[in-house]
Amino acid sequence: MVAALICLLALLNTAVSTWAAVLDALYPLAVARALGATPGQAGLGLTLAQVLPTVPGAVLGVPAGVVLYGGDQGAPGWWLAGGATGVLVLVAALTAVPALLSARRPVADSFRAA
Repeated sequence: MVAALICLLALLNTAVSTWAAVLDALYPLAVARALGATPGQAGLGLTLAQVLPTVPGAVLGVPAGVVLYGGDQGAPGWWLAGGATGVLVLVAALTAVPALLSARRPVADSFRAA
């Protein structure tokens, strides 16, 4: 039960932090779009900017978790690799959705809001 609650809190934390990153990047995304980037390119750029720091965390976090908790207790190695890959996909999805929604906003509205 505690592990499930920790996972739920981590998911909520990731969702809130990615949404905050999208809101912080609203004006730079508008500038990129004004210079010719498509909404898809702007959203993909922001998504990659969020996923790149996640890669070392997932790659180092899985072995560190195995060492910290005293072994994998019989779990196959592909479960651990699947978990790390799942974290990367989840962060990408949680960033891509608000980034693409934000990038679809008209550039003039983003500049007018400032």
